[in-house]
Amino acid sequence: MYRPYIKFVTFSTLVASSLLLLGLKQDTPEITNAQLNEQSVLALNWVQQSGEYQALTYQAFNISQLIFDQAKAKKVRNPAVIVDVDETVLDNSAYQAGFIAFISLVKYSNKNG
Repeated sequence: MYRPYIKFVTFSTLVASSLLLLGLKQDTPEITNAQLNEQSVLALNWVQQSGEYQALTYQAFNISQLIFDQAKAKKVRNPAVIVDVDETVLDNSAYQAGFIAFISLVKYSNKNG
């Protein structure tokens, strides 16, 4: 069965999305390394000092424990909780802070050296 409207919909969707992407590209300002560095510092500060981040980590672990306990109660064979070590059970924010400081130092020495 021939469906010409599918070709039209596909083509018009492709054209519309291409025009949208072109329009977004023109209006997007160039992001500098200084802005990215500032965003990294703000994100690191949020992770290290925010009560919200701490609450979210407690929430994630409490939900995992709840689901694990439910699985044990239902006699699920070999229940397990799988986690990503990085930023889940290991706080690597000190490394990130050192990395940001190193990048800033390298940029500063390149400007003055």
